[in-house]
Amino acid sequence: MEPVQVQVLSETAWWLAWLPVLGSLLVAIGAVVGVVVNNSTNRLAIAKADARAEYDREEARSRDHDAWRKQIVLETVAELLVLSNEVCQRIWRHDSWTVHEMADVNDELSVRVSNGRTLLGRLFLVSNGLADDATRLIDALHEGLDEATSQRSGELGRTMTAEERTEAEASYRAAMDSVYRAEMNLMGSTRSEIGIDLAPPVKPPSD
Repeated sequence: MEPVQVQVLSETAWWLAWLPVLGSLLVAIGAVVGVVVNNSTNRLAIAKADARAEYDREEARSRDHDAWRKQIVLETVAELLVLSNEVCQRIWRHDSWTVHEMADVNDELSVRVSNGRTLLGRLFLVSNGLADDATRLIDALHEGLDEATSQRSGELGRTMTAEERTEAEASYRAAMDSVYRAEMNLMGSTRSEIGIDLAPPVKPPSD
């Protein structure tokens, strides 16, 4: 019977046999970790990009809203001031109204001033303060027109005493001064709201 040869591997040789396997395992683990880290980095980058895009969209919407708001305020206030100036120009000449035309002029101007209230809805959309100032201007115009008509009616009717004439004149001037102050207040509010200066209103004649 032939003797059986038994080969005994040293402890060092045994570990050497497993080195390729261990190396492959480490490479695989490194690859997995790399993928996980890369995916996490990509997700973070995407999240940051989405957040930046949303911020940019919000900024654009804010700029568009501010531009729209300024346009509404500027156009509406300009229309109101033009209306006020045109009505005042007619009222300042009330001493030339005749008996026959006075009622028609009063009705015409009253309708024009009342139509100015249709502009107030625009201002209420952007600023209650501006809308309130515009309302006071409309009310002041009505008061000025009423005082001018009352004064002229008394003059034409020749029923007023000298004292009554003086009082009527003072009431008329006070009413027109109120119109001027209402215009200035509206312009000041407009400047505060949108940072734009408008041409100052025309002061009432002193005599």
